[in-house]
Amino acid sequence: MSCNCNCNSKCGLLGGLEQKIMDVLWLSSVPLKPADVKAKIAGDSAYTTIMTVLKRMADKKLLSRKKISNVFVYAPLTDKKPTPALV
Repeated sequence: MSCNCNCNSKCGLLGGLEQKIMDVLWLSSVPLKPADVKAKIAGDSAYTTIMTVLKRMADKKLLSRKKISNVFVYAPLTDKKPTPALV
């Protein structure tokens, strides 16, 4: 069973760190380096963890990934969609 976003996710939901990363990228007007994403995320996730999650999200077609001067930058491939309020 796959979700409707074509990301090959089995559950159709983003994990906690994935959601934080998407929120940071949606707020940015330019693609961000992993170090920029890490600086904007509250918490103690390691730089390598952020890099790994960004790469996996790009593999799932949630993010674009482009190499610029030996550094990959990431941007969301979809606009933020409003989520219905929980009742």
